[in-house]
Amino acid sequence: MAAGEPLHLVEIPTPPLGAHDVRVAVKFAGVNPVDWKMRSQGPLRLAARLIGPPPPVVVGVDFAG
Repeated sequence: MAAGEPLHLVEIPTPPLGAHDVRVAVKFAGVNPVDWKMRSQGPLRLAARLIGPPPPVVVGVDFAG
């Protein structure tokens, strides 16, 4: 994902639940300032690439369900 690339909705596979997990039906998700900074140029983008999860990077992890 290049900096400045538009966001788009993508369906990802639902992982199996572990013994101590819960599943929440998400009704709304939000993209917060950290999400935007991870996608823009700068130190947070570099940190996200070095120590963050492998692509695809999921933004909008603030949710209500």
